[in-house]
Amino acid sequence: MSVSRPPVALIVAMTESGLMGRGLQLPWRWPEDLKHFKRTTRGHVVVMGRRTWDSLREQFGGALPQRTNVVVSRELGGAARDGVARGGARWFRTLPDALAFGARQPPGEGADATLFVLGGAELFRAALRELDPAPERLVVTWVPAVPEQPGDTFFPFRPPRPWIEARYRTARRWTDADGRLEFVEYARGA
Repeated sequence: MSVSRPPVALIVAMTESGLMGRGLQLPWRWPEDLKHFKRTTRGHVVVMGRRTWDSLREQFGGALPQRTNVVVSRELGGAARDGVARGGARWFRTLPDALAFGARQPPGEGADATLFVLGGAELFRAALRELDPAPERLVVTWVPAVPEQPGDTFFPFRPPRPWIEARYRTARRWTDADGRLEFVEYARGA
């Protein structure tokens, strides 16, 4: 049964092999990708898994500013209830509950009502397999391969590009000034 909610988009940076992370960090430093991420998600609700939340806290010192941060975690800690505020984020046990909360939040200045799912792999898998309707957009930064440094976090469907392009159509494509990063917005196929 289809649920009425604002549009959902997944935003991810990955290599052609689907590598998204190593430990609790990105396996690369691409300032243009970070600028793109900030520009794209500013003013929106951003939904992430607990490990992604831990990664952001480790790398950036806490919640993403100018966004409503929402964390999906099976364990909220003790007898905590869904929606508990902790560390600058609201916590929920399931993705549908997190998205329902996000749908009730007003967008920030200059933003539309799109809810962004930031990952990790398990949350992406849940969004792509279980949401009805499926996410409307995928916002992907294709990054060059990371030489000789294995990662441990991959996009849930591999190889990712053929999987994505079989289900979504390219709506917009551009590269960074050096032509090394490819930014592609995919829209759900009709």
